[in-house]
Amino acid sequence: MAREIIGVYVEEEKLFTAAFTRRLGRWRPLGSLGDEEAFASFHVGGPPALKHWLERVPSRRNRELFVGLPRSLFFCRDFTLPPLPLEDALASVENSLPLYSHLPVEDVYFDVHLWRKGRGPVHVLFVYAPRRVLDPYLEVIGQSGHERSLAGLFPFSFGLARWFVLQGYPVPAAVLEQRGKHCELAAFESRGMVFSAVWTSEPGSDPADVAQTLLASRLSDPSVPLFRWDGVGSSLDPAPPRNRLAPAPGIAENPAVAVASVGVGDWQRLKVDPSPTRIKTFQPGKIIIPLILCGFLAAGSWTWHADRRIEAMRRDAQELTLRIQEIKKRLEPIRRNEEELARVRKAVEDVNAYHRDRHPLYTALNEAARLLPAGTWFPSVQYEGDALNLRCRAPDALKVIEGLRASELFEEVKLQGSVSRFAEGSEQFNLTIRLRSHAGTQ
Repeated sequence: MAREIIGVYVEEEKLFTAAFTRRLGRWRPLGSLGDEEAFASFHVGGPPALKHWLERVPSRRNRELFVGLPRSLFFCRDFTLPPLPLEDALASVENSLPLYSHLPVEDVYFDVHLWRKGRGPVHVLFVYAPRRVLDPYLEVIGQSGHERSLAGLFPFSFGLARWFVLQGYPVPAAVLEQRGKHCELAAFESRGMVFSAVWTSEPGSDPADVAQTLLASRLSDPSVPLFRWDGVGSSLDPAPPRNRLAPAPGIAENPAVAVASVGVGDWQRLKVDPSPTRIKTFQPGKIIIPLILCGFLAAGSWTWHADRRIEAMRRDAQELTLRIQEIKKRLEPIRRNEEELARVRKAVEDVNAYHRDRHPLYTALNEAARLLPAGTWFPSVQYEGDALNLRCRAPDALKVIEGLRASELFEEVKLQGSVSRFAEGSEQFNLTIRLRSHAGTQ
């Protein structure tokens, strides 16, 4: 999309210029074009005046030049085609050029303005002009170095209609322009021009009556608003509902503003020159590329915020690690005390387990040691099932047997064999002790 648009309106004796630049999504008036003022008027016209002005304006990229000429230099044909893709409608018109041009096709420059509402019929405005009429203007544009910037060359009424739509006037509508005896009626919709008709006003006739007659015969609704514009210095009633090109001058002061308005908005451009007709089609790149850029910006923003968040979390983790280490140092004595307490608790549990689960043999031996008189000992002990076979040596065998029989742990204490007496006075004998079934729980 161009960043600058220039509109030039060239009459036979006057020339008007207007220029705009796009800033922050809005079109704003330019202050100057090189050494020339952006909004200017000259009391000379035609190709010489256009050449003099263009040579003083430096050419630039991203700039579009629109040139409006008097309607009297062009011929217009309007008609409708059945609902077709615009590409097919254009091909149909180009294949039937001899039907629409009263001049030989090789002697004219032409362009086709196509538009439609929804899925309705295609409206066609076929505009052409003799080559000998437009060649002087095209040569001037080429010689001044602005040929690549040329984006539109059309009748002034085409720009005037676009200006009315851009400024928010109700549509459909029509505008009547009168220059002396020459009159033109241009009807338009929000999407494009409907028709352009010219005639010579007869003395005593009112051009407005002729315009109403034309509207009644050409439009399905002849009651559309009819505006009147009689050139520089004339006033518009009503004033524009919204001035989208403010603070640029109005068209009553500078008609080139209307020419430049063709570069603003979505109307198909009209360029009557040797170049082929170009129609606006859906271009996925205009949607996909901005979406990709938005995606990159969103991803970059998300990455930046994520990096900052990760860095903050890393700092928090380091602080928590230091605090945990300090707490561990403070808890180290408590941990050692807990380990010592656990070892003591384990020893106590082992002792209790021993007392709880000790073997009946140990209980029986402890009980026997408690009851036996002093000087008693067992040279031999055999444990079989619930019985103890003891070889005893004691001062008195009878006291040993009586002492053991006094215990509740022993179910039976029985002397086996005879008692042998030694010279020093001790006795040796064998005993069998049968334990009670609950002896291990005592």
